[in-house]
Amino acid sequence: MAETREQSEYWAELAEEIIQTEPLVEYLQFRNFTIIYLTSEHKRKSNGKAVHGLTEIVQEKNKWAMPGDVSITIYEANNEGFTKEQERILMLHELMHIQVDGENNNKPKLRGHDVEDFSEIIEMYGMDWAHVDDKKMPGQMTLQDINNEAGANKTDQLFTTDKKQ
Repeated sequence: MAETREQSEYWAELAEEIIQTEPLVEYLQFRNFTIIYLTSEHKRKSNGKAVHGLTEIVQEKNKWAMPGDVSITIYEANNEGFTKEQERILMLHELMHIQVDGENNNKPKLRGHDVEDFSEIIEMYGMDWAHVDDKKMPGQMTLQDINNEAGANKTDQLFTTDKKQ
């Protein structure tokens, strides 16, 4: 079955918030190109590992179908169970792939990883930031912690883990 991608307002809003607040990608505030944010339910893999997101330069021949200069695709099926913080780190990771080419009319170009991930993300969040299990990010409360702290029982939870739109 062919992969389909859809535009995502959720990821676009998250990305713009990160661009406005995260010093590592603040230069993107002044870009003169368009980034399009997409989702896919495809379980993409590369070298046997799950691909969480993919940043690509949109080729001229594809611009009729994709109204942007750069696309960021988030593979929702591979990110099931991610916390809000992990989603934020994932989007930061994808945004860090985008560079501005000052020698080519400020067009976008892609930056590769300096290690398996970006060293800045590893320094801030650790190598295992994308691992989903009962572990918590530093200082993070799980939904279960919040519900327990509020005294809610399983039938009266304050917060649920419903899938986002």
